[in-house]
This record gives sequence, C-alpha cells and structure tokens, in this order.
Amino acid sequence: MNARENHLLDFYELNLDDYYKKGIAWVVTGHEIAYLRPARFNEMVYIQTSLIAATNNLLQVEGIMFDEFKKSIKAVLWTKFACIDLKTGKKQNHDTELMEFAERVLNSQIDPSTGLSKRLKSLAQKMND
Repeated sequence: MNARENHLLDFYELNLDDYYKKGIAWVVTGHEIAYLRPARFNEMVYIQTSLIAATNNLLQVEGIMFDEFKKSIKAVLWTKFACIDLKTGKKQNHDTELMEFAERVLNSQIDPSTGLSKRLKSLAQKMND
C-alpha cells in the first residue's frame, strides 16, 4: 500500500493527504492475494501497481511484487477500496477530478472480472515469453 501511495505522488503528483484534508479517504473492502515465491528478509523487491477498476465510489488496484530484476513474480495482490466521508464514515462518490484522473491512469489491459487466477496465468505466460 505504501508503494502505491508513493507511486501516486512520484509519477502522478497525486497526494492522498490533499484528499484527507478535504475529508475524503479510502478504506480497504477486500484483498485477494496470491503468494508465488518467498520474499526474504531485507531482500530488494520491485513493486508495480496499476489501477484496474474505478466506479463512482470504488477503486481496485493490482500490485505485483517482483524480484529486484523483474525476472520472477513473488506475489500478486488485488485490493478494493471504497471512498468514504471521514466525518460520517459512510461511502461517498468520487469527485469529478478523481474520476477524470482514474480514467487517465486506468490499466484497461487488465479485466478484473475474469478473476485473479486467470490474471496469474496471463502473467506467467508473459514471464515465459
């Protein structure tokens, strides 16, 4: 999760603190994770993240942990986040600015409706090519 927040700031200049100050946050509503290879203590890894789905009040992000050289995949994580109003704790819709950003960065090559298992097969095939 920290890697994704860093990616948003470093590559898109999107600071989540700006949303928190407006009273908007995202809470995790679910994780799907596949552990494929161990990550050892103090091992350098490469984390790649993508926005794979966005609706009025939900975001879904994929995170892939590779070895340092991107030669093997260690884990794949799909996380769903609901947008909430920090004062009420209730779901709320994303603002127009966030939805426009989501449309720009959405990784449309990944279809989360096919499921994580199919995605893992696709990734394995790409790694073997």
